[in-house]
Amino acid sequence: MLKEKLLKNLLLIVVLSFGLLVMFGCGSEANTDEEVAEKEDAPNMKSSNVSEEPLIVYANDFTDEIGPLFEEATGYQIEVIHGGGGEILARVEAEQGNPQWDVIWMDGHASLHSLADRGMFLEGWEPQNLSQLSAEGERFLPSTNAYFPTDIHAAATLAYNKDAFTQETAPTTWQEFFQLSEIVGMADPGVAAPAYPVASWFFYDMGMEEAKVMFDEMFQENRLRVYPKNGPLGSALVNGEIKAAALQEHNSYGLKLNGENIEIIWPEEGVPGSVRVAAIGEHSENIEIAKAFVEFLLDMETQNQLTQLDDTGSFFTPLAEGAAVRHDREVNPNIVVPDVEWASEHEAEIKQWFADRAVQ
Repeated sequence: MLKEKLLKNLLLIVVLSFGLLVMFGCGSEANTDEEVAEKEDAPNMKSSNVSEEPLIVYANDFTDEIGPLFEEATGYQIEVIHGGGGEILARVEAEQGNPQWDVIWMDGHASLHSLADRGMFLEGWEPQNLSQLSAEGERFLPSTNAYFPTDIHAAATLAYNKDAFTQETAPTTWQEFFQLSEIVGMADPGVAAPAYPVASWFFYDMGMEEAKVMFDEMFQENRLRVYPKNGPLGSALVNGEIKAAALQEHNSYGLKLNGENIEIIWPEEGVPGSVRVAAIGEHSENIEIAKAFVEFLLDMETQNQLTQLDDTGSFFTPLAEGAAVRHDREVNPNIVVPDVEWASEHEAEIKQWFADRAVQ
């Protein structure tokens, strides 16, 4: 009788234990499914395949702003290294055997087109946010998708010192600018990223030989001075060292906002433009984050954030459809650029031509 009672109790314990195991096992599985669902819904979830090293970006503008914006939006780590256009290109050339960058984001798309022709960039990938690219932006997208246009700005507005000219006597066309007897200035095409688009447009528009003759006359008559970058060029304009300048719009507007005695002209025939593009290195081991960065740059919201910055760099035309331009910038400016194949093909020749004149 005692044995029979003990057996019944033991059987009851086994049944209850089994029931508890099943209940907690199912509950654990349900919780795991919920956690997985939550992780899948999380916008900033990182892949286990992502490198622990930060994304390295070479850029000539927005180097203080774009990193924090990207990290906040995605959770990915990024290091943005600043350099002028010539400095970035020289660094890329020097690092060919051991590239230290993952993405290049800079203006002067003809220069990056040359690097694309040499197979330096990832090709064939189509970002989801490419669907946001405006019709204007599509003009600058290569068939290989080796780089992606994000914005365009005036690489040169016609700026003049109001102590030297009145509104009636100031030049209003590029032809009048180049024919001035007063000293004028421009940035060095071999150093400043926006300066080669300026030189290449005039050489493309006039023809190589005619442009060389015109610029040679200006150099010989000491009517043209070339400055390393747009910053020193703007300073020379303000202090009267030169009377007019082919000055990047960021600098032109910056001087005006600071109350300097200059005026800005947007010639009706157009102003030379500089297209900013982003390209992923073919060698990059951080491809997933690099792609996320390009997606971020192409997004309308990102471009709106950049045009709303309290910074003169925010004077540009975003190439995401629907992105807003600064309210205090020229409305619908006529920005012109040479054929990218032509500009890429003649880049070394034009830069060397200006370098030779500087030595003389």
